[in-house]
Amino acid sequence: METVPLAIIGGGVVGLTTAWKLLDYFQDITLLEKNNYFGQEQSTHNAGVIHCGIYSLEEPLKKELCIRGSRLLYEFCQTNAVPCQKTGKLIVARDEEESKTLEDLFLRGTKEGLDLRFLTTQTEITKIEPNVRAYAAIYCPETGIIDASSYVNRLVSLLSTSRNGVHLLSSSKVTEIIPTDSHFTLTVENPTERYQFRAERVINSAGLYSDEIARLVNPNFSYTLVPIRGEFYSFRIKQPELQLNSNVYPTPKEYADKSMTKKNLGVHLTPTFNDQEINVGPYFQSTKSKNDYSINLEKSKFFCEQVKYFFPHLTPEKLQPNYSGVHLAEKSNFRDFIVEPDMNYPNFINLVNMGSPALTSSLAIAEYVQKIVLNYFKVVTFQKL
Repeated sequence: METVPLAIIGGGVVGLTTAWKLLDYFQDITLLEKNNYFGQEQSTHNAGVIHCGIYSLEEPLKKELCIRGSRLLYEFCQTNAVPCQKTGKLIVARDEEESKTLEDLFLRGTKEGLDLRFLTTQTEITKIEPNVRAYAAIYCPETGIIDASSYVNRLVSLLSTSRNGVHLLSSSKVTEIIPTDSHFTLTVENPTERYQFRAERVINSAGLYSDEIARLVNPNFSYTLVPIRGEFYSFRIKQPELQLNSNVYPTPKEYADKSMTKKNLGVHLTPTFNDQEINVGPYFQSTKSKNDYSINLEKSKFFCEQVKYFFPHLTPEKLQPNYSGVHLAEKSNFRDFIVEPDMNYPNFINLVNMGSPALTSSLAIAEYVQKIVLNYFKVVTFQKL
């Protein structure tokens, strides 16, 4: 039976960037993706926002990796001709109460070194976005947008043309993992066959399914991911009063849902690279399926109402359904990224709870995993080319 030094399960942006960061340390990396295409799930079914870190201040690892990852991602895009743009972001308050919430968020963000401005007049807000109305706002100039599909394609291209042996296997679902002290035996199913191979080390980057993969090795893995479907509508800028250049978000809120306190960033406006199209969303709803990409076609009025108070010229007839994405939440309400070796088999590293802002953080997550691999497993065990 073939034995490889490293297998990575999951071919989204986190799995791909992790493989890219580890290229110099392994002569043979096998990356397995169960879907037909890489980055087919969370990586590309999102708003495509490059976050500055202001929404991750309460989660230590997310905060660190989002702030670091944002800088790395802009650099990567510039070097590798991946479309991205610093659009800036307004987080708007509709009244004095929301303004106090934003002021607290602003103070905490600036304490962490984020580049932020607190705007207290409509005149200041109008200078940035003439069509946005608000009582007050935080302006985040480092927020931007990225063409996530182009990012995925560029990573795949870099890995495919590497001098080192990187095997990118799509349509390859891991169905069983048998752990031992020295290696892992993986069972893989693709459309034509079922086969096994051994890996000395495994990185679990299976996104929505990472908890299920973790339990193949350790049935007592303590985290459980639940799916949440996010729906997006959109409109095209056909009138001057609909012109928008920045991301615009409402004041974030927390709410109770089945004894859990969840953070809700609200339905927001996001510019795109698609012919002056603006995305409106996501609106999140519970779903039982991790494959539920349905979208309600009769919600134009609802989506319009969500943003009407800060973007008053939008009307329901200008909106159309666009797409949906399945995101994740941890069942016990643990919000931070989980990056840790399995408690029984330390050569198995779990990357779990990789929801937003994992796209922004992806290169920093890969960098963080690289340090774990090199420090924990001892660099002497690797062959660096």
